[in-house]
Amino acid sequence: MAVDYKLIGTRIKSYRKGKKLTQEKLAELLNISVGYVSKMERGIEHPNLEMLSNIADICNCDIANLVSESTISQTEYLDDDFRKLLEELYPDQKSMLYYMLKYYLSSGK
Repeated sequence: MAVDYKLIGTRIKSYRKGKKLTQEKLAELLNISVGYVSKMERGIEHPNLEMLSNIADICNCDIANLVSESTISQTEYLDDDFRKLLEELYPDQKSMLYYMLKYYLSSGK
């Protein structure tokens, strides 16, 4: 199982805003950098349980609210990321990628 840190980050951001805290204030309360808060909220940095517990305390929520249903199966892992990347491609780029993937899969690799 993989962990959906983007979902956890979205929840952190939501609870932070619900408490009317800026990223700067949350960073100060957690004794971390604003950049780290930003990266957690975007799912780039992966907070440990202690950090999640501290965030939950500050936001006055249960840690379970931050992490519940945040695991994804390996088959779903990166699906959303692929969809977002595909949306950014031009039609000719999509076509080229399609044929590359089709070739790759048919070659048994």
